[in-house]
Amino acid sequence: MSPKERKNFEVELPDLGIMFHASLEKFGYALEKENIKWEDLTQEKSDAIVSHIVDEITSEYNDELFNENNRNKYYKNKILRVVKQSIWTLRDHVIKGEFRPKAFEIKFTDGPDGLKPVIIDLKNNEKLILKGTIDRLDILESDNETYVRVIDYKSGASDLKLSDIYNGNKTQLIIYLDALINDANYFGFDHIKPAGVYYFKIDDPIVDYETNQLLHKRILDEMKLSGIGIKDLDILSRMDNDLVENKKSSVFDVKLTKNGDFYSNAKVIADEDFYLLRKHVKKHIENVGNKIISGDTNIFPIKKSTQFTACSYCDYLGICQFDRQFSGNDYNVLPNYKDKEVIEKLHEDKSK
Repeated sequence: MSPKERKNFEVELPDLGIMFHASLEKFGYALEKENIKWEDLTQEKSDAIVSHIVDEITSEYNDELFNENNRNKYYKNKILRVVKQSIWTLRDHVIKGEFRPKAFEIKFTDGPDGLKPVIIDLKNNEKLILKGTIDRLDILESDNETYVRVIDYKSGASDLKLSDIYNGNKTQLIIYLDALINDANYFGFDHIKPAGVYYFKIDDPIVDYETNQLLHKRILDEMKLSGIGIKDLDILSRMDNDLVENKKSSVFDVKLTKNGDFYSNAKVIADEDFYLLRKHVKKHIENVGNKIISGDTNIFPIKKSTQFTACSYCDYLGICQFDRQFSGNDYNVLPNYKDKEVIEKLHEDKSK
């Protein structure tokens, strides 16, 4: 059937998300073209580049549409405001550490250009080929090792938890990491190691006004990277040079004790655990793939809490007609594991 949503001739929130992503991608290439380093970038120059990019993108989309009414004009101004703030925050993230953007919009595909796809072997000699696009890759080369930080841009609120990755409903960043590690030669490296996988929320947050200096600090606090980092203080301190001195990061959500150790709830895992997480995610996808080729069409939407189910934002409920009043229609209730429990489960799986 291949059903698709009916599109209206107007600007919608998903369109803004696409344009946010495109703006950040084009900005990185604009700096390369003008040979400007992130640490040399001024806010005046940054804002000028963003203004040009937003004009270009909205014109490509449909310039008349953005000038059609006050609502759409507001959306264009919102794109401009949010991208300006997001870029300036990204600039702060970059100059606070030693990781530097290596590439943007990196494809992994079975085509001629890009990283190799992630291939999952299924039963009956079938294969599942995973393809996608990585928003941003940051690199640190240190002591004959190359560390990668994978960044995915999000235009809505999104938090990355180990429990969600283990349960299989947020596998995207781990697959990105797997594609990079498996094809390190694409960027000229013999091998690469994970430093972290993170979401960056594209935003212009509303905070209580104080002095300009405190206001900027509050904005940075609201726009920290959300994700999982390597449990290696040396590497994380090179993502944020102030981490050790301040005992907390303004780039990602990690705090240190007075003795300089990670707090027990710090979102960091060992290098081996990143490997086990990649292995677990691919096994989960293998199980899903085998169900697909076996013709399993059971309706079994996930449920994380009373506030969120997979049906909450689905446009196709009228097609699948999931209804708990019907026999066999029920939710796949996902357990909410603590980080420590996830690590224990990964090691239990390893010994099986």
